[in-house]
Amino acid sequence: MADVTGVRFIGAMIQAKGEEFVKQLRTLEIQMHMISGGAMHELMAAGEMPMSISIFRNHVHAARPKGAPTEWVPMDLNPTNAGGVALPVGTNSPHAALLFADFLLSPEGQKIFEEKFRFATSTKDYGFKRWYPEKGMTVAQYEKAEERWKNLLRGMVRK
Repeated sequence: MADVTGVRFIGAMIQAKGEEFVKQLRTLEIQMHMISGGAMHELMAAGEMPMSISIFRNHVHAARPKGAPTEWVPMDLNPTNAGGVALPVGTNSPHAALLFADFLLSPEGQKIFEEKFRFATSTKDYGFKRWYPEKGMTVAQYEKAEERWKNLLRGMVRK
């Protein structure tokens, strides 16, 4: 089964290049690895993989100071998570949790995410086009699109 990251990348490629382009990728005999984007980046940095469509910008930027010989090249459209903060229902300090969530979403909190974890913040322009796959869709529409992208991904990878 395809992970969500790969599925969303297929959706972005369809948006940017069309479904026929994606179907033509079958000839590349792409391998799917059910590991995290960070683990995939480590394989690339070690020379075990030539490239991956599911490496995140922050993986490359976080590994660069350690000497990783990799580069992140944005696609025409880059699937982006809208982000958010979840709070546990049964927290002992709901007001403190709410204040912490507010801080995480503040400019100061976003600056920490960017500097410490190399995450791209939602308010800064990094020179690539962001694509929010769910935007403008109902849950049912998104689930249907995601299932189509998943089937295309399964059809293009080497078994």
